[in-house]
Amino acid sequence: MPYHRDGIAGSTVYTGAFYIERKPYAPGQIFGDDQVCTGSTFSTYAINAISNAESYNWYIIPDTAGNLITSANGTQADLYWNENLSNITVQLGVAGQNYCGTGDTSLKVIEISNTVVAGVTIQASETEVCEDEAVTFYANWQNGGNNPQFTWFLNGAPAPGVMQNNDTVTYDGFEDGDDVYCRFTSSSACATNNPAISNTISLTVNPKPSVPSILAGPDSVGSNVQEVVFVTAGAAYVEYYQWLIAPASAGTITGQGTNQVNGLLTWNPDWLGNARVMVRAMNACGGGPYLEKIVHRYYVDPTAITDVGQNTWKIYPNPVRNRLYYYFSTSVKRTLTVYSSHGKLVRQANLTRASGELDVSVLSKGMYLLVVQSANGVSRKWFVKL
Repeated sequence: MPYHRDGIAGSTVYTGAFYIERKPYAPGQIFGDDQVCTGSTFSTYAINAISNAESYNWYIIPDTAGNLITSANGTQADLYWNENLSNITVQLGVAGQNYCGTGDTSLKVIEISNTVVAGVTIQASETEVCEDEAVTFYANWQNGGNNPQFTWFLNGAPAPGVMQNNDTVTYDGFEDGDDVYCRFTSSSACATNNPAISNTISLTVNPKPSVPSILAGPDSVGSNVQEVVFVTAGAAYVEYYQWLIAPASAGTITGQGTNQVNGLLTWNPDWLGNARVMVRAMNACGGGPYLEKIVHRYYVDPTAITDVGQNTWKIYPNPVRNRLYYYFSTSVKRTLTVYSSHGKLVRQANLTRASGELDVSVLSKGMYLLVVQSANGVSRKWFVKL
């Protein structure tokens, strides 16, 4: 700042300048560890230099926590810890100094902590589920610090993103035999066994049934036929089959036989037209896709044909592989005709005895209609060729 003093005649005028200096600013951030483990030897701390500081004053509270040795320019200090420190808080301070005195102080809080062991175990909401069913995993962890990290693994590789960075995760895309474990990383500087690896949980995933490969039965029947048997097979993971007819007004269909492989359709007497016969495989995980067949029921004049009834004769085994045996209650001349489910004639024989056998080994797999005609009338039975 310039100044002058006015003189009188014959006096000397003095001119010149002077400067105002202030104490140093606070140093700002102190760089170094916020957490120190019991037994540590020393830690190094540093600050950025202050433009108007000539030196620096470092100190710790309590002063028994250790000894400070500063660098030549004073911007760095090595703090040699007292080895007996345990679970206490230490304050580290530093301030700049110059001709005008000591400036404002910057402080750093340091936690002295005992060594801890990081650990993690996991649990699952279920270990045996159906396909597409969600499973939730829970991580029980210890000594994670303020910001623990969780990395989940599926069959040894990082799991999908929805399973990451949380101690509780849920996923519905598991497959049978999948293995899951968690890698837990503590943010505590004093954690050992870090990162920690959890136990492994293996999953059993049960599939839903597949679609049946066979739905055998007639494509069309007359209105004089009140009951029709359909047969299904070929689904994987099946416990039993479920049958359905649509529309419901066409009649009712119920499962019969082992695992309900047969569907007995009882027509509504007044129903004519198309109906959809459907079947699907079932197990404890639910139902698989439906397989369906369209069946047409047409009108037949009831006075045009006489049916002697199905209870007067028997066939066995049904289903059959090679030989189909028949038995009638009387011995009369009969014509036996076999039709495919599409109405094609595939076998015919003339019978005179009350019992016998029919070779069906050459027939393709499927549903067949056996028609017996005699002087007494006509009777029909369905059988399944395996």
